[in-house]
Amino acid sequence: MGCHPRLRWSVLTVERRAGESPYPIIDTIGTKAIGGMSSFNVWWTLGGMCVLVIKLLVKAPGKNSAEFVFTDFENFTGWGSRGFVVLLGFLQAVYTLEGCGTAAQVAEEAKNAAVLATLAVVFSIVRSWLIGLAYMLALLFSVQSVASIQGTSYAIPIAQLYYDAVGKRLRCSWSFYALARDNAMPMRGRFMALNRNQAPYFGVWVSVLIGCIISCAYIGFTVAFNAILSSAAVAVMLSYL
Repeated sequence: MGCHPRLRWSVLTVERRAGESPYPIIDTIGTKAIGGMSSFNVWWTLGGMCVLVIKLLVKAPGKNSAEFVFTDFENFTGWGSRGFVVLLGFLQAVYTLEGCGTAAQVAEEAKNAAVLATLAVVFSIVRSWLIGLAYMLALLFSVQSVASIQGTSYAIPIAQLYYDAVGKRLRCSWSFYALARDNAMPMRGRFMALNRNQAPYFGVWVSVLIGCIISCAYIGFTVAFNAILSSAAVAVMLSYL
């Protein structure tokens, strides 16, 4: 989870740097432009998900039974305990709920945040669950060969499933800003500083730097890299307790 064992560290490092580069530039241009891009991204993602679900269900040459979808258990983790493997599987679902934290992290920019941010968190979880369920059912009903997916040469195994079937940085920077305002961060003045577009530019660049440093863990020890990603997903949920 988190990375593919056949990816060379140099490939991942270059990809990570290229992926991180636009974020600080975008994040410092102000929230109005970012809001427009975010709205476009939401509808693009929803539209793309609908296209994928319909395409899988229509084009898959064979459909699995409900018994396979809801009762079949496959274990390729290397762990012998079925219970532990089930719990490990839950970790994947946590990533689909990460978006709900955005509502809390950008509450600084919202009007009537006490009400709207709360509703955004709740509806984000509900909608993520419904959309994720629809997508997961489409994938499971369309799986043609578990062995083919498990033994694929693709860096992303789900690409094999499609082939067989069809032939936060701004939110992180605002978190820094809020913590600094509440005296919970060192270098308080820097993290609270806003540029002419009212963006916390120092927090933007610090969050990008931290992301790049974490990605370097993949160079030396992939287990450590995966552990960081896994613990981060769990830690986000625990922070709301």
